[in-house]
Amino acid sequence: MHRLTTAVLLGALLLVAAPTAWAGKPTRTERALLVQINKVRASHGLRAVRFAQPLQTRSHRYAVRLLRTDRFAHASLPPGTRENLAWATTNVASTRRIVRMWLNSPGHRATLLWRGARRAGVGVARGEFQGYRDVRMAVLRLR
Repeated sequence: MHRLTTAVLLGALLLVAAPTAWAGKPTRTERALLVQINKVRASHGLRAVRFAQPLQTRSHRYAVRLLRTDRFAHASLPPGTRENLAWATTNVASTRRIVRMWLNSPGHRATLLWRGARRAGVGVARGEFQGYRDVRMAVLRLR
């Protein structure tokens, strides 16, 4: 009986502690970043993009992986998928500034303003990266 109770309590703890973004639900920061992305798209006469699975979960997990592995590189993506990456210390990495950084780079701007985009995955993770203690890593994937 003691083992069963322990197993049930441990299982309940794991369910409560599991990060919601891994379940495909965007975090508050990911939702805020998509709002900024769509404001820019609207200002250029483009339709809004919407969160989509499995793009969302994969984008979030990739942002986490980039921090964990201390590397910054684009992933191998399926045809028809485009990706923007960004990182900055959290004191300057507002969602507005991340979008501004992308707009100021011709290649990233082209992805952000891709007319064919309909679906989005937006991953944001926060942690240590390349010697910086508090970094926000952002991944945008569009299809």
